[in-house]
Amino acid sequence: MGFDVSWHPIDEGLIRTRLLPYLRGEGDIGDLAATAANLAAVRSRAKAIAVAVCLPSTAPTGLFSLEKNHKDGGVKPSALKPLPGFTADVHLQGRPFLLGGDDINVKYAEYLNSSPDGVEAIAHRELGTMPVPEFTPAGSPTAEELIADLTFLRNAFPLLKGNKPVTLPDGEIIDAVDLYLFNMPTAVVTFAAALLPGWMGRGPIWFTQYLDDAKLDPGVVETAATLFESILDEVPDWRTAFEPTITHNYMLGGYVNAANLPAFHQFWLEHETALIAPWIAEKDGARGRHGYTMIREALALSEARGCGFLEATEIYSGFLGLLN
Repeated sequence: MGFDVSWHPIDEGLIRTRLLPYLRGEGDIGDLAATAANLAAVRSRAKAIAVAVCLPSTAPTGLFSLEKNHKDGGVKPSALKPLPGFTADVHLQGRPFLLGGDDINVKYAEYLNSSPDGVEAIAHRELGTMPVPEFTPAGSPTAEELIADLTFLRNAFPLLKGNKPVTLPDGEIIDAVDLYLFNMPTAVVTFAAALLPGWMGRGPIWFTQYLDDAKLDPGVVETAATLFESILDEVPDWRTAFEPTITHNYMLGGYVNAANLPAFHQFWLEHETALIAPWIAEKDGARGRHGYTMIREALALSEARGCGFLEATEIYSGFLGLLN
């Protein structure tokens, strides 16, 4: 399946008390946009180094940027070969930033608190005695670009009453209800992920797929609808727009809320053998273990930060150069 999958720590308070009120026309999120823009530059530098560390010199240039078709996008890998202990599946198109070794949660927090100019120092510690390869960071989006979709939704919010038509930036006309049911949730999570980057992967490796294949039900997985109740509660049958697993591109799948996350994390650890067994039966055990590990790491970070846990598609895309 051609899905670019990701797993996200979800700050429920951020969504409910800052982002959704902003869409309703209440308050301002300029401070969040500034923080996201700084972090976008941090991510850009970290991923540029990850490209140089993980990819051979034949890797294409101009591919890996944080935003699709960004005018300054692109990084230039050095002539170095992949460095020992680093792989593209884990350190470039898996974990966010450039996270190597252990203490992932601590290093993640360090990146969150870093300036763009501080990334090289973090990378030095990741690489040990190996030098930081030459790199050219991709251009990163501005604060205004990062909140453009949310600003559009905010302007369209009054049209929800009466389900009036909305003209999209590309000229397409859509009903306001459809805009909010099918565009708004992904836009909100995309911005939230600019503040708390998630893990990424490709193919049928979302966590609800593991549970389904292993015929396991932890009893705590729901849809992401619970996150958006305060802004959609007047839309008839709005909950049916959300699904408890991944079924197509550009969607939110299964969600575990913050209160249930510790129990689910423990369930994931206790059922490792059963969750990987279907992959081994299909002779793809290495890939199954890799996906399991990426999800386990994202769960650990989500629990440590008191977050919920969400699976999604096309928030990131290695093919499109949308990295975490």
